[in-house]
Amino acid sequence: MLNTRSIHGLKVVAYIAAAPSYQPVTTAKLSRQLGLSVSYTESLMKDLKDGGLLLAHRGPGGGYMLQICVDELSVWDVSKCFEHAEETSETNLPSPESAGLSVLKTEFDEIKQHFLQNYPLTEITKHVPKNQHAPETGFLARHFKPLHKDVLPKAPNSVFDLSNFMQQRAA
Repeated sequence: MLNTRSIHGLKVVAYIAAAPSYQPVTTAKLSRQLGLSVSYTESLMKDLKDGGLLLAHRGPGGGYMLQICVDELSVWDVSKCFEHAEETSETNLPSPESAGLSVLKTEFDEIKQHFLQNYPLTEITKHVPKNQHAPETGFLARHFKPLHKDVLPKAPNSVFDLSNFMQQRAA
């Protein structure tokens, strides 16, 4: 079973992989899209970057991009970045049952790893909708309402034009 951080990490990588290759994806955009907090998303990004999967670009126009082609990645490549969160402290009990459970856990982990290594990441990325990566050009223009013609102020252009303006208003 994959832990929650691995599942969220897979969603993050799938979203970045579905983005245009020339456009870095910001943490704020990822957190909005996935419904996660910005700080949690940043911690996921840090683990993925430390795992060698992401490149970070700072500054305006910056964000995260995949360091490796998505066709070369497996689900295991992403989930192993979060293995440290899955590790538990094993207590060495002298009972035979605990030894049997340890062997079972080891075998299960090997089977899980083999399956995830053979499951391509492209199987997940093909389910990410493409329209969510539309560029945000004209974002501000859509949120400003134009002023009505009758609301525009009528005033003189300069102090020297004040007398002409006052005569026009009186008429």
